[in-house]
Amino acid sequence: MSRTGLVARLYSHEAEPLLHMHKDDMERRKLGDGDLVKVKSKRGSVVVKAQQSTTLRPGQCFLPMHWGGNAMGGLGINVLLPGNFDPYSKQPELKHAAVQVEKYSAGKSLVAMRRSEADADGKLQPNPHAVMARLRQWLPRFPYASLTLAGRNAPVVVLKARGDDLAPELIEALDRDLSLDDPTQVLSYQDSRRDVAKRARVDGDSLSAVRLAGETKAAEWLADLMVQGHSAAAVRPWLLAPLTQPPAGQSARGKIICNCFDVAEDEIAEAFRAGETLDGLQARTQCGTNCGSCVPELKRLRQNVNN
Repeated sequence: MSRTGLVARLYSHEAEPLLHMHKDDMERRKLGDGDLVKVKSKRGSVVVKAQQSTTLRPGQCFLPMHWGGNAMGGLGINVLLPGNFDPYSKQPELKHAAVQVEKYSAGKSLVAMRRSEADADGKLQPNPHAVMARLRQWLPRFPYASLTLAGRNAPVVVLKARGDDLAPELIEALDRDLSLDDPTQVLSYQDSRRDVAKRARVDGDSLSAVRLAGETKAAEWLADLMVQGHSAAAVRPWLLAPLTQPPAGQSARGKIICNCFDVAEDEIAEAFRAGETLDGLQARTQCGTNCGSCVPELKRLRQNVNN
């Protein structure tokens, strides 16, 4: 993300706060990629998702210090860090802390998304930053929450959360913020016995808003559908179904490795598996040829595929 957190394309590389861990440490805690963990230090704690990393030693974990309370539940990542600072520069210690990590499974899941598109004057409607500002007020209500952007030219505001009590008044307020409050304009599913409630809005041929509460299996492919701007017609009957994969055979692009030219990890790995060289990949897609920051990751992907 950028310092301001207002540029959607810069979230593509890492879409939300993630705790990077060595695979041995994850296996010891019976964790898989995407599982929630509570990270606790002497000063405070946060709840984030865990992700396996090949660049860390056992016994170490990594959280980028840039994720603050404006983008996640709690007070942000730096609540974990000690209060020490340099006596001359006053620079705080932002690089390391001793923490405990344990699996977190309490509460019920919630995902809410709103897509913006440019109008005739080139202005995004609705304004994604205004949508984020409205949703930001709900972050303190959840032990785990992330509020980020996705996409490029048509940004999607994405709120992911887990809470002990998804009260009806909270859901109603979220629906108003997402333009999902008019029952005549949305698809709706309600299962009071299982505490599952879902809504989706399709404008024209595009999925423009989604709210999933109590069950969120389809969140990833629905987000990809919104980001890519694909037609929702073929999948309309399944928009609120508990499916982890899209029913029409589409597949998510995965993590964006090259933000400059919008090249995804799966596309790169597939090219290497097909025998394409790094030079050939760069000539065809231009990835790694502008700012160059993704070149080390391209080389790691090539090595992983070749091994």
